[in-house]
Parts: sequence; C-alpha cells; structure tokens
Amino acid sequence: MSKDDLMAQALPRLQLTSIDMKTIVELASGLLETNLTQQKELSLTKDGFPDTRIWREVQRKEGVRVFKEHQPQGAIPSGDSSACMRAGIANPEQSGMPSLLLLGTVAGSLNDVMYASIATNTDTMRSRSKFVQDGVVNSKLLTCVEGPSSDDPFHTLNVMWRYYSQSEPRDYTCIEATGLIPNDYGELVGFHLIHSLEFSQLPVFRNNGVERANMSVCAFFRQKTTTLVECYCRGYFDFQSTNDMLNNISLHTVSTQWLSIARYVEIWSRASDRALNDELTSGDICPTS
Repeated sequence: MSKDDLMAQALPRLQLTSIDMKTIVELASGLLETNLTQQKELSLTKDGFPDTRIWREVQRKEGVRVFKEHQPQGAIPSGDSSACMRAGIANPEQSGMPSLLLLGTVAGSLNDVMYASIATNTDTMRSRSKFVQDGVVNSKLLTCVEGPSSDDPFHTLNVMWRYYSQSEPRDYTCIEATGLIPNDYGELVGFHLIHSLEFSQLPVFRNNGVERANMSVCAFFRQKTTTLVECYCRGYFDFQSTNDMLNNISLHTVSTQWLSIARYVEIWSRASDRALNDELTSGDICPTS
C-alpha cells in the first residue's frame, strides 16, 4: 500500500457535534460573503484584466489566466496567521499569505461546471481529480455536514482531506462547500469554497515527511453567454515554510493545477458515458432529499 493510501486509511471518520456543524455552516456562510464582497471590489480594466501594479500574470491556458499578487520579499505569514486560518478566520486577505487570482471563461454551461465541482463521497473526489488532473494525489471525505437536495442539487458542505505531492509533500484538512446563489443582478452564480480548518481528532503525518499546510480558495461561476461560463477564483496559501524559493515553486505549481478548470466541462461531458458516470456518482455518503 502506498504512503498516501496509508495516510488516508489512518484518518478516522470525523465525529462532529451539532454545535460543531452549526459553527462550520456559519463559517462557510461568512467566508462566502467575504469572497463575494472581494470579487465585487476587484478592479479590472476594460479588457477584464486586474491591476498590473498588484497582479502579475503567471499562467494561461485557452480562455483562462492565473495571476499572482505582488508581495514584498520575505513576506511570509506568521505562525499566528496560520493558526487563525486553521481556527476559522473569515478574512484570509488579512493574513499576509501569498495569493493567486484566476479569471477567464470556459466553454459549456453553469450546470456542467457545477456537476464537475461537487463531490458527495471519497470515490467521487478521487475520480474527479484523476480526470481533471488538479494535482490531488489522494483525498478522503471525512464527514458530510450538508448534502444536496432535489431543489438544490449542487449544495454540499463537507470536511475533506487532500494530499498533494507538489514541490514539497503537503496535506490539508478543509471544509468544502458548493452551491448556487443569486448575484446583485438576480443571476444564479455557482460557487466552490475550500478553507483549511483544524480538527483535534485528525492525525498529522509529519513523521511521513508531510507538512499540514493551509489554504483558503473560493471560485465563482456565471453563465456569461449561452456557450461560455465566466470563472473567478481567489486563493490564499500558507505552505508552512519560510523558504521563499520553495514557496514560489509551490505557488507556481498551484497556478498550473488551477488551469485544470478548463477541463471541468470536458470531464462532465465524458461522464455521460455510463461507466464513468457510475464512477463519479456511486457510493454517496452525503444525505440527499
């Protein structure tokens, strides 16, 4: 059995009290509001690009571009910032962590993108990562806080474990939320939120050479035309390292992985194949209604 499979096996099903779940729901709601405000306040040129004094383009693929926020040399987040994120800080932009921004469009429909974003069990997560190639080597759904319903099929709120073997092996324990919300113009906007959170029940794998890192990422999707979905994503990362060079390499790796968003619609289209569709939707552990 591989190291990452052994780590996944060692992670227990997370037991949460009703108060814990209420806190997670409130945190996810607060983070969503913070990110919506942040998106509204983002200053763009007439061509749809961010301010070059603040953002530098680092990656592009088809209709998607990824930008890195300029930071002073040695601007590493403090231990207090990392601890605040794991404890549920709802304003990651105040943490001083390195930040990425994704802007652009992908072909397809909002429903396609949202179907490719949701995960209601571990197998779905792993299959999605395998087909989308988002850099996740292994993952596990640790508990489901809220699941989809017939009225809201894209609504999920889970606690997840993700393992990446990027420049330095790292894992994350996160809340992950998806769903649809109306914007100021009454249009439905899809969201995909991932935010690190610490749980005392969960082991760390430092003895395996894996550092537990932190991230806060939120993506929004809007049907721009009948054939194009507008994408926005903002993320903050604490790689638990004071090495600027390794942090920059890790951030570049993440920016490359973000380009996998261009494959979301393609992957869901392929899921119309019965075998793949079964693999992506079988074994749900989140309750549905």
